[in-house]
Amino acid sequence: MSANMNMMFEPMDLEIASPATVSRVGMVFLQPHEMGWHHLYESWKNTLPTTFKEDQFKVLDSLILVIVDPILEFLRAECLEESPTEDQNLVTSMMRIMKILFKCWESEEFYQ
Repeated sequence: MSANMNMMFEPMDLEIASPATVSRVGMVFLQPHEMGWHHLYESWKNTLPTTFKEDQFKVLDSLILVIVDPILEFLRAECLEESPTEDQNLVTSMMRIMKILFKCWESEEFYQ
């Protein structure tokens, strides 16, 4: 699989799965609220253009840490979702949009 590919295997339960199937698939169940979103953000930063400077990463870190948690708290307390979401999915969507907006930093010409 390439770096752009993800594989997801999500059964409802393991009632009919044999122990061999479970061990081959390598299932690990983690509650989404226990995982948080910070590890996704740290991993995502490694996919940003190599032209990003250290000071740009510091500004980005500050913005993300100041904005994301209050937005998620507001969403959970004040908004009604038609389809339930997890924090990780919302943050991942935000990071995908941001990466598109950061396309201009991929070019060295941007800095000239």
